[in-house]
Amino acid sequence: MHIPVNQPVVLTLTSSNVIHSFWVPELAGKKDVVPGHPNTLTIEADRPGTFQGQCAEYCGLSHANMRLRVIAESKADYEKWVRQQQTQLSGAKVTEFDKLAKPWGCTTCHSITSTKKTIGATIGPNLTHVGDRDAFAGDIYPMQLDNLSKWIYDAPGRKPAGPLKGWMPAFDKDGMTTTQARALAKFLLCDTATNPSAHPECR
Repeated sequence: MHIPVNQPVVLTLTSSNVIHSFWVPELAGKKDVVPGHPNTLTIEADRPGTFQGQCAEYCGLSHANMRLRVIAESKADYEKWVRQQQTQLSGAKVTEFDKLAKPWGCTTCHSITSTKKTIGATIGPNLTHVGDRDAFAGDIYPMQLDNLSKWIYDAPGRKPAGPLKGWMPAFDKDGMTTTQARALAKFLLCDTATNPSAHPECR
């Protein structure tokens, strides 16, 4: 999550499964996230930086893997980030994504936005600028080609005992090769990033 410094940010917290607790210790106290009962929490950073957070309510066997980070930036840097995230991908890039992802049904859960339209569903994260993120999978893995390739190939094996069963499949069991996983990962890392050179694998 990106926020501007010295500005209160009001979060609406909801849960679709069990009770969680949103907690970024340096920015605010804990706030429970209860199914059917939306809660609000105001956070504010008084300096630029990255602030680590964690679910603070035991919520299942993968509770320890439910992490988050808040990146606080100057107003100018925050507004630049917003403009970057609002930039849509070219039609050619979306066509390439569709070619790589279609055999595996990625758009059944994920979406990606081009200059013309959005394709896919909103069950999982939008992948339009996934290459701009610092980490993924509950903030467990740094956004690197090797990590992303292994995640695509066998996500449940990379986040055991978590909520992935029935959601993110183990594509290795569906016939995906490591080469195919790496090609899809490289597209997501390099072709969606607004600054691909930030990743050594994309230079």
